Amino acid sequence: MDVIDDAAKTEAKFQQMALANHRARAMQTAYLPSRTHCLECDDPIPKERQEKVKGCQYCTPCQAAKEQR
Repeated sequence: MDVIDDAAKTEAKFQQMALANHRARAMQTAYLPSRTHCLECDDPIPKERQEKVKGCQYCTPCQAAKEQR
């Protein structure tokens, strides 16, 4: 094995860990009731979003900003 193979294996492990963490967080929020108001900006969360995104805690703009961080 060379350095490139080692780097590829390490990257694959990090991707698997990140995906597992993402899935775990998604499962945790899926069991929470959807909020009526955003945790970040306190704007109302549209009813349609509450129904489609089970356990949503943020409005769409705040969720998008959170995912960019």
